[in-house]
Parts: sequence; C-alpha cells; structure tokens
Amino acid sequence: MSLSHRRLYFAIFLMLFVALSFFIVAYAMGWRYNFKNSSLVRVGAIYLDSTPADAHIYLDGVLAKKTTPDTINNLQPNIYSLEITKEGYLSWKTNAVVAYSALTRLQNIFLVKVSDPPNLAVSGNFIDMSSSPNKEMLGLFGKNELTILRIKDGSVINTKIFPADISSIDWSFDSMAVLVTLTDNEFIYYTPINSEIVNLNEGISQPVEKANWSRKNNHTVIAYTVSSVYSLNVSEAPVPILPPVGLLYTDNQLFFTSDGEKINVTKNGKLINSLSSHSASPLQIFNVTDNLIGLTDSASKTGYIYNIKTNQFIVFAHPIKNIIPDQTANALLVTNDNEIWRMDTEQGSVELLNRTAMPLMSADWALSGHYLSTIHSLNELKVNEIDRIAQNTYSFDIPHCTKILNFDAYTKSALLCETGMYFMRY
Repeated sequence: MSLSHRRLYFAIFLMLFVALSFFIVAYAMGWRYNFKNSSLVRVGAIYLDSTPADAHIYLDGVLAKKTTPDTINNLQPNIYSLEITKEGYLSWKTNAVVAYSALTRLQNIFLVKVSDPPNLAVSGNFIDMSSSPNKEMLGLFGKNELTILRIKDGSVINTKIFPADISSIDWSFDSMAVLVTLTDNEFIYYTPINSEIVNLNEGISQPVEKANWSRKNNHTVIAYTVSSVYSLNVSEAPVPILPPVGLLYTDNQLFFTSDGEKINVTKNGKLINSLSSHSASPLQIFNVTDNLIGLTDSASKTGYIYNIKTNQFIVFAHPIKNIIPDQTANALLVTNDNEIWRMDTEQGSVELLNRTAMPLMSADWALSGHYLSTIHSLNELKVNEIDRIAQNTYSFDIPHCTKILNFDAYTKSALLCETGMYFMRY
C-alpha cells in the first residue's frame, strides 16, 4: 500500500473517529434525533415509584415493559400520559411533562386497593357520626338514640336512648366520655364503657345555652347560661366561674372575649393575645384538637385557628364549616360548602386543594395524609391524591351517603348512609 493510500485511509479514519466521538458525546449528553421534525433534541426521563411496588407502567397507552420503581429514558420533550396498574388495585393515571435534559420524578404514588362492596355494620336512620380522638370508637346518633361501636371489629359497645332528640355529640380529649347535647338544651355527660349518665343541667338554676369540654380536666365540662359560666365536674357540685365581659369561650384556662371589634385572649387574668380584625357578628367556636381552637365569623365569612401552644392566630379569609386535623395535627383540612383547604399549623400557610361547584358534604384525610376522601351531593365518593388533586381521581358510586371517616390503622372507612353505617376496606 502506497504512502498516499495510507494517508487517505488515516484521514478517513480520523474523520470517522471525530464524527463518532461527537455522536457518542452528544448521546451521552441526552441529544437524540427527532425524525418527525428532522432535528436534534435533548431528551429527558421519568422516574416512577409506587406503593406497593412492582406495578406495570403504561406510557401513552403502551406497556413500557417496566415495573415500579424504574426510569423511562430517552423521552423527547413532551406531555405524556402515564398509567400505573397492579392486580387488585385501582389504576393510577396522570399526565407528566418531560423537559430538556430533565428527570421528572413521580414518587409517593399510593395505589388504592379494589375494595369489597361496603358492608352494613349498623342499620338505622342516623343523622351524624363522630369518632373518638384516639380513633378507636365511633358514635352514631339518630333521633334520641346513640350507638357506640368499636372501629376495629365493628362490634357495638352499647346503645343508649335519651329523653329528647340528640342535636350533637362531642368526645372528651381522652376519648373516655361523650358530651351529648339534646334539642331541649339538656347536656348529658355519658361514658360509653360503663353507660354512666350525668345530667349537667342539674344544680344550675338558669337554662344552659351551650357547653364544651375543659382542657384542664377531662372530666370537667364548661356550661354557659345567660349570665353565668359554670365548671361542672361529674362528681362535684357546679362551680361558678366569674366570666369576663363579652365571653365567647373558655376551657377554664383560656378566656376568649369580644368587644365587637377584636378578639381578646386572657390567661390567669392577663391579656396574652388580641385579634383586631374581628367584626361585630357572633362567632362559632369549636375544639379541633387539645392544642387548636377554631373560630368562624359567618357575617364576614372569615375563619381563625388559634394555636394554644404558640399563642398565635392563623387568619383564614374564608368561611369555615369543618376542620379536620391529620394524625400529627401539624396540618388541617379546612372545608366549607364548596372548598377544601390545607393549612400548615406550624407555618401558618394555607393552600387551596379543591374548589367545586357541587356542594361538599364530607371530607377526610386518608392513607397517612397522602390522599383526600370527599363526598359531594351527587353521592359520589372520590379519593384524590393531595398533591395531584386535579390530575387523579378514583370514583365509587355509593348511594345516599353523606359522611366519610377514614381509619388508617385498620385500613377502613366508615360511610354514613341513608340505611345505616357501612364499613369499606381500602
């Protein structure tokens, strides 16, 4: 072979090496050729991780021949439809955006089990239900009848008939007793385990208008009359409390008062906090947890959360219908007729999770706060991912149900329906 031929071959080899090196480096940097647009583009990838694992992945309707957790590589920038499926579980769907040279992570995907049909635990025409703070017992009432059952096995602890219709029940903070409010403004202290009943109106000369539990003692109730406030211990005579002017609420430690312009909080006779944005309209006050108190002003459509531990008000510029704490009470679901908000009680931040034109009947946390269960007036139960509310919905047709409570410890939901209370596994 002549020298000129060797030089030619070397030059060709060198050019091929340079070209190949360029393509290798470009490939390693994520560049791919788009035959559709006849151009080079940088690709991205999607990482998926689910609980439980080993779920099948569908990309744009095509099985990716991968199971979670795994990464789908070499995806050109675009919006992709994804579906995760596993036998015995409801399919999970979402849309994911893949950007240039970026990894899109879809983690904390919790697959919901395909449930057996809801089973009737207790039949009856119940008006409402409420779980004990320790999530071990459930109270259901309709007319003048209160039924207490164990959540673990659904067994009925007892059923009590009261002399008048029940308007509400409120569990004590230690889950050992229930404050039963009757429609004739009688207030009953009731312990489900031994069926003890104490009429809290006895020994008070004036009619009791409202009552709430004391945080100072789990066996003490605060009762309000037109002109007086009493501390009622089931084993002692009523003790009058000198109420400050404009008293809204007290738990025998903190006193909430209003002068029509602001809310004042006092403790041991000293002013410890004041909120000046309050209107002159009456407030509805309700306990949330042992450290949180909710207040709502129907006239100004403003709500407040008071944190006892930090002595801070969180102003919520929307009406409040219900407040549901998560397992840690660090986050709250705040609901009204058409909206669901998530509130961080430590940071004070508020985030809108869902707004719907259909009236909201019930909402609760599910699966350790990763999911949200809701019932709307269409009698449809939806289970949504908290962080992807608009993108993923599991729906079940449940006839004539108005309330849901979830119990993660037993992976079951309680559904209050027209014919009774049903348990549903998840």
